[in-house]
Amino acid sequence: MLSGCLLAGSALLFPEAVQQISPGFALVLILGIGLPHGATDHLIFRKLAKPLWGSRDWLRFYTRYIGLMGLYGIVWWIFPLPALAVFLALSVYHFGQCNWAFAHKMTLPAARTGAVLWGAFAVGMPILLHFDEARPIISGILHRETAPLADSLAYVAAGLLCALNTGFVLWQRRSGTLSLRETTGELLTLATLSALYLCTPMMMGFALFFGGWHALSSVSDQVQFFRQSHPDYTIADYLKQTLPLSLLALAGLAVLMGSTYFPSMLSALFVFISIITLPHMVIMEQLYQELGNTSPLKAP
Repeated sequence: MLSGCLLAGSALLFPEAVQQISPGFALVLILGIGLPHGATDHLIFRKLAKPLWGSRDWLRFYTRYIGLMGLYGIVWWIFPLPALAVFLALSVYHFGQCNWAFAHKMTLPAARTGAVLWGAFAVGMPILLHFDEARPIISGILHRETAPLADSLAYVAAGLLCALNTGFVLWQRRSGTLSLRETTGELLTLATLSALYLCTPMMMGFALFFGGWHALSSVSDQVQFFRQSHPDYTIADYLKQTLPLSLLALAGLAVLMGSTYFPSMLSALFVFISIITLPHMVIMEQLYQELGNTSPLKAP
């Protein structure tokens, strides 16, 4: 949160310098933290399957996992617009679910509502506030020109997302679901991310959210999950286990970026992220169900 405030302030004081470092900064966070946080999915499956996993179960896991990525890649190739819609919808739910993973007192309808609202905020704000920056990336993904968006409409929509999320947090506080500390933390997060998205370039703001807020929080949840059966499990163990698949993912990304199918590297990057994220979301859904049934998460 502190780094987000510092970056937002730096963008106001030194806008040209921040603009220049934005692409490199975003790539470091996305590739260095965001991409590897899904590289332990096979280990999560192993623990979730408990004593039932074996050679046949492993084969079934990898077949489904890789098959889901391959199928989604084909959908991107043939139907890019529906594929983009699916990616945005799943990202909204996934980001929101991770943010509210600690709030076990919520009813199921409230949890689903909170996930959608917060995920829409996380995904929609950088696009709405910097649509001129997002537009060529979207056009490159869809392989067709994207219509412009009026600034007034974009800012109204962004303000509505902020208001809805603020109202939801206050509603949960009023109903007794959130403590005063949790409520304050959520409101500060909304305010910090709003300032970050508003003041910094789109890629920098999104990268700090994706690599910082989301990926680091997800890593913390995963480490806690593994500590249920291995109390001495450490971050170093996690990093060591993510390295092989992280390097493999980077190699796959390099191949996709090196192709001539996408007009820009950023378009290729987001499609690649969507393909490897889809099965990861399925695994994380099961992980959060397991954590919710066994050991409550601490509030961030």
